[in-house]
Amino acid sequence: MILPPNLKACHNSTRKYVEIIAGKVKGTLLPYCEQRGFAFASRTKTLESIAEKIETGRYPRWSALDLKQA
Repeated sequence: MILPPNLKACHNSTRKYVEIIAGKVKGTLLPYCEQRGFAFASRTKTLESIAEKIETGRYPRWSALDLKQA
């Protein structure tokens, strides 16, 4: 898959923050879920997955990724 340079740049500039937040969320939710017998799975979107969502029109641009509600 050919990825647009500006998308790569956006992904690279936010990756550090996403990893920090993912670690904090996992550190909080995993013990909570384990204590109560709940299942917990953690993952972050890959650059390829984000590019696919934008290219297929599910999200019109990078800045809309956190605005669209499921």
